[in-house]
Amino acid sequence: MTGPGDSYRLRAADMLAKAEQNERYCEDFESLAMAYLRLAEQADRNAKLGQPLEPDDPAAHQRQQSEQTLQQQQQQQPKMKPRIDG
Repeated sequence: MTGPGDSYRLRAADMLAKAEQNERYCEDFESLAMAYLRLAEQADRNAKLGQPLEPDDPAAHQRQQSEQTLQQQQQQQPKMKPRIDG
């Protein structure tokens, strides 16, 4: 099972591999790897809090709000007793 931050961790590993292959840009690739690791940690924290993985992703935000609205509507609807005609 993959976690929300795993795609960022894969990118970090890729940047570290590039750092080993390229002496000229080694520090830059290492900095990028560290940034991806921070993003991975943030994605994991966001998932625990129920926030979208990408805060600026309008589609993820809209899905989350739709789910919350649906949950609120389901909680607010009174239970109706079946009507018995007799």
